[in-house]
Amino acid sequence: MGLSLKSTCSIEELKTNKIFIEFKNFRKKFEFTDFEHLLERFPDNLGQIKKGFQLVKEKIEDNLSGLKISLFSKLLTGSGLGSSASIAVSFLSAFNKFYSLNLTRKDISNMAYEMEKVVHGTPSGIDNTTCTYGNLLYFQEKKYELLSFPKNLNVLITYTGIRHKTGIAVEKISSVQTKILTIFFFIYFPPQIFFPFYSPD
Repeated sequence: MGLSLKSTCSIEELKTNKIFIEFKNFRKKFEFTDFEHLLERFPDNLGQIKKGFQLVKEKIEDNLSGLKISLFSKLLTGSGLGSSASIAVSFLSAFNKFYSLNLTRKDISNMAYEMEKVVHGTPSGIDNTTCTYGNLLYFQEKKYELLSFPKNLNVLITYTGIRHKTGIAVEKISSVQTKILTIFFFIYFPPQIFFPFYSPD
């Protein structure tokens, strides 16, 4: 379900070849002499944005230079509310408008999904889809359907203050699922079925 908490990305053209990037949430600013310098020296912990630059560069013929980019999100980072996907979509949407790339929403969602891989490894795709299309939607196996809901629907979201990385959480869940399936397999299909001479003793 899309929340009315948005991420923003602003792009300003500069009379220089340099690229300035500001991450307002983290109070961090970076300066690069040109696009190649950006690719070489971009911080590893912000690899999602670096991936976004690479995806955008594939869509334009011009040099990516002379830009001042500012990113901000009202969503709490590391809270499980999809802040990374929201930032990705806002980043791509800003470049889409700035360079008149004529990207469709589907294009933006797919590119945001590629950016999400840097953060989460194997994301489900629900975050970038929700952030791109908004609204309440039904999502399963990378297919979605927009749903209607009453305007007076109240949703309570609580925040524990505990930050986490979704990618690590997904890995843990996958590990638990594998263990559960293994236990289920041996309960309902004991080894004797496959190995007649097997004896637990």
